Amino acid sequence: ILLIGTSVGGLIARFYAAQYPARVERLILVDGGQIANIPGVMRALINLPGIAQAFYSAMYRQTYSRRALQRNIYQQNLLTEDFFQVTNQASRGYMPLIRAFLAEPWPAKRTPTCPTLSIWGQEDHLASPSEGRKMLTEIPHAELSLIEKSGHMPMVEQPELFSAAVMKFIGG
Repeated sequence: ILLIGTSVGGLIARFYAAQYPARVERLILVDGGQIANIPGVMRALINLPGIAQAFYSAMYRQTYSRRALQRNIYQQNLLTEDFFQVTNQASRGYMPLIRAFLAEPWPAKRTPTCPTLSIWGQEDHLASPSEGRKMLTEIPHAELSLIEKSGHMPMVEQPELFSAAVMKFIGG
């Protein structure tokens, strides 16, 4: 199968592809998939009452607030009231997912062996394109496609360029 993961979903996709290499023929990571090195003591601290609320509130604001979206989306014309509402609805599962990620140890198998494409918005201020470049050294058979005039959502901001990168990667 072809597996695509976006942002934190890229990390899930990466872990899945590493854990089940026979199931994933190709992997695409979109502005995500990077593994943060979070020491166990830090994980314990950020999950303490009080600290956890402050940490997760700050993380949510950094990702989903209007101000964050205005910073993380390059194509500002996309930032309509409908966009903010849809993004707000979609964000409801984000914090429980992040909490689950930080509460449990990450899997030992983290490196996919299948061909991997990392697609990154060149103007991404949430997850820097340097993170995409770094994954080239972490994942064998990986390649990077930087999408110009795009922030954290290249599939929305530059759909034609995004589709072209995907089609080239899958041989279509």
